[in-house]
Amino acid sequence: MHHGSALQHISVHAGNSSYTLQHGLMLLPYKFQYAAQLAEHGLISEAAQYCGAIQQALGAVPKLPPGLAVCRAFTQDLLERLQTYAAVSTLCCVQWLLLC
Repeated sequence: MHHGSALQHISVHAGNSSYTLQHGLMLLPYKFQYAAQLAEHGLISEAAQYCGAIQQALGAVPKLPPGLAVCRAFTQDLLERLQTYAAVSTLCCVQWLLLC
């Protein structure tokens, strides 16, 4: 199995079990890694969706362990860069269309 596709199948399960929640939280850094890979391959929308899912999962935790606080900061930074890239790309495409 391709390394990227294995990461793609990681999901956060917010079930009733605290083990399930803790296990899901431990996987969030890997979801961030996959989001970064998506962004590197030009899949900006998909990467932003992953970042949003990570932020939502982390937002549900009242007190984050230090490692996940770092993950939250990296995720926020990546999401901001993705949004900036998307805005600039849209603007450039509109300007290019106007020049034609």
